[in-house]
Amino acid sequence: MIELRLEMQQENGRGIYRGLIRRDDRASLDFQTQVLTLKEVADELRCSKAHVCNIIHGKVPTLPAMPVVRLGRRLIVRREALDGWLAVVERQITVR
Repeated sequence: MIELRLEMQQENGRGIYRGLIRRDDRASLDFQTQVLTLKEVADELRCSKAHVCNIIHGKVPTLPAMPVVRLGRRLIVRREALDGWLAVVERQITVR
Protein backbone atom coordinates (compact mmCIF):
# COMPACT_ATOMS: atom_id res chain seq x y z
CA MET A 1 0.00 0.00 0.00
CA ILE A 2 1.41 3.35 -1.00
CA GLU A 3 0.43 6.21 1.24
CA LEU A 4 0.70 9.80 0.10
CA ARG A 5 0.36 12.28 2.88
CA LEU A 6 0.61 16.04 2.97
CA GLU A 7 2.62 17.09 6.00
CA MET A 8 1.58 20.34 7.62
CA GLN A 9 3.02 22.03 10.66
CA GLN A 10 1.44 24.79 12.73
CA GLU A 11 3.69 27.78 13.14
CA ASN A 12 2.46 31.06 14.60
CA GLY A 13 -1.13 29.94 14.11
CA ARG A 14 -0.63 29.34 10.37
CA GLY A 15 -0.24 26.03 8.55
CA ILE A 16 3.16 25.65 6.93
CA TYR A 17 3.44 23.22 4.01
CA ARG A 18 6.36 20.83 4.61
CA GLY A 19 6.05 18.64 1.53
CA LEU A 20 4.46 15.51 0.17
CA ILE A 21 5.51 12.35 2.02
CA ARG A 22 5.47 9.08 0.10
CA ARG A 23 5.63 5.87 2.04
CA ASP A 24 5.59 2.43 0.49
CA ASP A 25 5.21 0.00 3.37
CA ARG A 26 5.84 -3.05 1.19
CA ALA A 27 9.15 -1.76 -0.17
CA SER A 28 10.50 -0.90 3.28
CA LEU A 29 9.28 -4.22 4.68
CA ASP A 30 10.90 -6.15 1.82
CA PHE A 31 14.22 -4.37 2.40
CA GLN A 32 14.06 -5.02 6.14
CA THR A 33 13.58 -8.76 5.54
CA GLN A 34 16.34 -8.90 2.91
CA VAL A 35 19.10 -7.66 5.20
CA LEU A 36 19.81 -8.76 8.75
CA THR A 37 21.84 -7.24 11.55
CA LEU A 38 24.31 -9.40 13.44
CA LYS A 39 21.87 -9.59 16.34
CA GLU A 40 19.12 -10.87 14.03
CA VAL A 41 21.50 -13.46 12.56
CA ALA A 42 22.49 -14.55 16.08
CA ASP A 43 18.83 -14.84 17.07
CA GLU A 44 18.09 -16.94 14.00
CA LEU A 45 21.08 -19.23 14.56
CA ARG A 46 20.39 -19.30 18.32
CA CYS A 47 23.91 -18.31 19.26
CA SER A 48 25.62 -15.20 20.56
CA LYS A 49 26.48 -12.14 18.51
CA ALA A 50 30.16 -12.72 19.40
CA HIS A 51 29.98 -16.21 17.90
CA VAL A 52 28.49 -14.77 14.69
CA CYS A 53 31.40 -12.30 14.56
CA ASN A 54 33.86 -15.18 14.95
CA ILE A 55 32.17 -17.05 12.09
CA ILE A 56 32.27 -13.94 9.87
CA HIS A 57 35.98 -13.44 10.51
CA GLY A 58 36.77 -17.14 9.89
CA LYS A 59 37.80 -17.89 13.48
CA VAL A 60 35.64 -21.02 13.83
CA PRO A 61 37.74 -23.80 12.29
CA THR A 62 34.88 -26.13 11.34
CA LEU A 63 32.79 -23.49 9.57
CA PRO A 64 33.35 -21.42 6.40
CA ALA A 65 33.35 -17.64 6.81
CA MET A 66 29.90 -16.10 6.50
CA PRO A 67 29.56 -13.49 3.72
CA VAL A 68 28.66 -9.99 4.90
CA VAL A 69 28.19 -6.50 3.51
CA ARG A 70 30.25 -3.80 5.18
CA LEU A 71 28.77 -0.34 5.60
CA GLY A 72 31.64 1.47 7.23
CA ARG A 73 32.14 -0.36 10.52
CA ARG A 74 28.66 -1.85 10.40
CA LEU A 75 28.18 -5.40 9.16
CA ILE A 76 24.93 -6.65 7.67
CA VAL A 77 24.06 -10.04 6.22
CA ARG A 78 21.83 -10.46 3.19
CA ARG A 79 19.06 -13.04 3.71
CA GLU A 80 20.14 -14.88 0.51
CA ALA A 81 23.73 -15.05 1.73
CA LEU A 82 22.69 -16.48 5.10
CA ASP A 83 20.47 -19.10 3.44
CA GLY A 84 23.28 -20.06 1.05
CA TRP A 85 25.80 -20.25 3.87
CA LEU A 86 23.46 -22.49 5.88
CA ALA A 87 23.06 -24.79 2.86
CA VAL A 88 26.86 -25.11 2.56
CA VAL A 89 27.19 -25.89 6.29
CA GLU A 90 24.40 -28.49 6.08
CA ARG A 91 26.13 -30.19 3.13
CA GLN A 92 29.42 -30.28 5.06
CA ILE A 93 27.69 -31.99 7.98
CA THR A 94 26.02 -34.63 5.78
CA VAL A 95 29.31 -35.39 3.96
CA ARG A 96 31.21 -36.16 7.17
